[in-house]
Amino acid sequence: MLRAFRRPALGVFLILLAASPLKAETVPLPEGLDRRIIQGIDYVFSMEFDASAKEYDLAIEEFPEHPYGYFGKAATEWLRYMYATEQSQTGFVKLFEKNVDLAYQKSQSWLAAHPGDAHILLGLGGIYGLKSRWSMVQWHWIAAYLNGRKAIQFIRKAQEADAGLYDAYLGVGMYDYYSDSLPRAIKILSKILLIRGDRERGLEEIRLAADKGHFTKIAAKLVLIEIYTEDLWGGKNPKEAVRLVAEVRQRYPASPLWMSTEIVCLYEAGDFNALLPAASAYLEAVKEHWRKYHEAMLSKAHVAVGTAYWALGKKEQAMAAFRDGVAAMEQAGKPTRWGLWSQIRLGQLLDMENKREEALRCYKAVLKAPDLWKLHETARPWLKKPFTGQEPIGPLPPP
Repeated sequence: MLRAFRRPALGVFLILLAASPLKAETVPLPEGLDRRIIQGIDYVFSMEFDASAKEYDLAIEEFPEHPYGYFGKAATEWLRYMYATEQSQTGFVKLFEKNVDLAYQKSQSWLAAHPGDAHILLGLGGIYGLKSRWSMVQWHWIAAYLNGRKAIQFIRKAQEADAGLYDAYLGVGMYDYYSDSLPRAIKILSKILLIRGDRERGLEEIRLAADKGHFTKIAAKLVLIEIYTEDLWGGKNPKEAVRLVAEVRQRYPASPLWMSTEIVCLYEAGDFNALLPAASAYLEAVKEHWRKYHEAMLSKAHVAVGTAYWALGKKEQAMAAFRDGVAAMEQAGKPTRWGLWSQIRLGQLLDMENKREEALRCYKAVLKAPDLWKLHETARPWLKKPFTGQEPIGPLPPP
């Protein structure tokens, strides 16, 4: 369902999402806490995870009884694991789990003193939403659905407690959209999902969060970008995705997250002439400015450049870029998501050049690596038959 270049959406929206049947008593967020949360979110979207974690540490120090600092810290460590390390450094998962537990405990204590606080109900929904996202990464669809259902129950109670809490519309909208869309693609969900949402209603709710949300405005735009570049049931609109990402990049011009998101949007929109300079700029930025993410991003940048060349019909340059992606992985000394994807793309191009033995070595190398990113199923079919070039290139990142 989600593409790895901009998979943050299902995680980032959980920064503040939302179960108490008691009478609502929404407690305004202290100005200092609100400022810390906003700054932490900005740091996350800039992929400055250390700075984001520090911001939430300060929130916890200044407001130790409020759950939002703990939840922000959990979300930061989750996103660091997912997008800075490409799911390769599990130590961040332990930090995530620790802070999720603390956020849950603090939420229960807060609700005991402030029954029905809409902000905390929203945060509780986010806790279950994060658990749902973790289950999805592990392909545990039933657990993902059950946690997601619990999350939406909390979020709707938050709406009941405070109708003006526009951040809640992102969670409600995503549930409406994905609970209608996912069962069409995942058979097991079509069997267990008794109550589905409505895709069109979900889109309108997400747009409302993008327009009026406080904490979720940018996250909602990222979700819309994903939908506009991936929807299989009539909602695809790559040109609108290009417009949205350009708008957000004005706020985060140097963020690798948004640079790579723009690359995907340009590819899906078929603007290959703009794609190549965007991918080349991304590669140079990785080399020059993002040394702390170098290992995870260098092969990814080479994949972007290689796919841009391939889309322009420049197969020799594309092959060279994919070789560079493989070399970057070898330099890292361990399998990486994008190094393996470089091998798959390189194998396909070698097949097109009738270099079958070399192509087979590429596919087999992918199958020898741990299947952390579900790439075996992408490489395996080409062991049986060569890639001819008649097949579509497919999406820029792995499916």
